[in-house]
Amino acid sequence: MRDTVLRPLAEAGRSAGRAVRQALVSARLSVRQARADVRRTLFGETAERQPVDRREPVRAQARTLEKRTGRETSPPTRG
Repeated sequence: MRDTVLRPLAEAGRSAGRAVRQALVSARLSVRQARADVRRTLFGETAERQPVDRREPVRAQARTLEKRTGRETSPPTRG
């Protein structure tokens, strides 16, 4: 019973689910593209984004207390 009825039904259900998911993905993509086209038509092209340098500054560009104040060492502590 399981091999003749239930497994083919389960496989048919899974394939129908895959088809529905693919149709929803396609519809979602079409709607997204249509919204982008409307936005572009109403407001024009967006300006090109400038890339942002997200790296840590190198030592020569880094700011330290000594360079800002001109002192080479920290002030003496009381002790």
